[in-house]
Amino acid sequence: MKFITIKSFDNPVEANIVKAKLEDSGIPCFLKDENIVAINPLYANATGGIKLQINEKFKFLALEILGLTEQSYEQSLVCPACGSDRVHFVSSSKSLKNLFSFILSLATTTYPIFLKKVYKCDSCGKEFPIED
Repeated sequence: MKFITIKSFDNPVEANIVKAKLEDSGIPCFLKDENIVAINPLYANATGGIKLQINEKFKFLALEILGLTEQSYEQSLVCPACGSDRVHFVSSSKSLKNLFSFILSLATTTYPIFLKKVYKCDSCGKEFPIED
């Protein structure tokens, strides 16, 4: 049995809502890395987010239920620069705003860290936006 990641989340509540929608439709699924992200949301970047995983044989049914097309699903999981499918969900740190918010968060525990959500290619290192 091969499991595939159908979608990634940085929020446990949203991940569980989508999981429940698939389970109500008869598709068994589970959330990988849900607990670590729930304990500390900053770990979402390190783990690649909460991954909704299903058995590969339910792929097309799940895509239909979630309102995704095969083409949009495949495009969101392929690097536009090199074509590699070795991509994962991250929170980008490549901006001055992110650096500034990180420095302020070190000085005070109440200042939030603002990070942009993107996919990152493991092959070439390119970051590209998540299209919902």
